[in-house]
Amino acid sequence: MIHKQLTAAHTLTEMRSKGFSPNKFITLLGHQYSSLDDVTGAYAHTINVLQRKIYGRYGKKIKHMAVAETGHQHFDVGKGSHIHALIECDEDWLEIYKWQDAIKKTWIGTRIGTSISLVNDTAMANETWFEDVYNLDEAVDYCYKNSTDAERYQFIDRKY
Repeated sequence: MIHKQLTAAHTLTEMRSKGFSPNKFITLLGHQYSSLDDVTGAYAHTINVLQRKIYGRYGKKIKHMAVAETGHQHFDVGKGSHIHALIECDEDWLEIYKWQDAIKKTWIGTRIGTSISLVNDTAMANETWFEDVYNLDEAVDYCYKNSTDAERYQFIDRKY
């Protein structure tokens, strides 16, 4: 527990010192038997594709921090690997609904990405996979909740 708290606190300090102010918390599901490595690779691909679509190959970089977790079994089978990410969707560059649409389409277009959110109710899933960040401390704590369990957690990347 202490390791998780130190890691989350360090991340928050680093985010603030670099001016990273994510406005969205996203959850992306992999297919039911996907591993942490599978969803990690799919997320990296998703960010790269979004980067090229939104800013171009050499333009501004998408600011984000992401982790992969297992443990949420959708349809009561599989590993339940998924992504939680904090992302700064620059609304000066692209409207928020276009960010949402681009992220969703790109993720679902990967071999691993099947859906969004952790709930089986489709209406609720559409409301909860792309949430506003109101409390950065709570969002970062949530991302690090399983960080002491190497079988269930994998830090992916941070770019800010």
